[in-house]
Amino acid sequence: MCIKRMFLLISAIFMLAACACPNGSAQAPLLLNEADNGNAFELAVNQAASISLAANPTTGFSWKVAEIPSFMRQDGPEQYTPDSAEGGRVGSGGTSLWIFKAKAVGSGKLTLVYQRPWEDGKKPAKSVTYNITVNKN
Repeated sequence: MCIKRMFLLISAIFMLAACACPNGSAQAPLLLNEADNGNAFELAVNQAASISLAANPTTGFSWKVAEIPSFMRQDGPEQYTPDSAEGGRVGSGGTSLWIFKAKAVGSGKLTLVYQRPWEDGKKPAKSVTYNITVNKN
């Protein structure tokens, strides 16, 4: 993963979140990764959750949203950043970044699965589930 790119991307997310509220009281995005799988998290209405997951699309595998609570929405498309490979090596992995936003109060599961798109009926190679509760503030 290119540390410089990831730092710039996360910095941009923080700046966008700060601009989202006219009174400047925006909550910083919640940053999640694969190690957070199965854990419970609380968000405020309008707060973002940024999910960073290791991926390697050259294998045919990709992350996709399997379950999203009705009180949340995906905020933009998945953003993939390849790792900086030594000598320009083809086939190295990278990081998929997903951003979700809490739009109302509620409680539910947010699940992403890592699988090949043409193997829809097959069990995913990996999955992550985050138990999300959204409060007013």
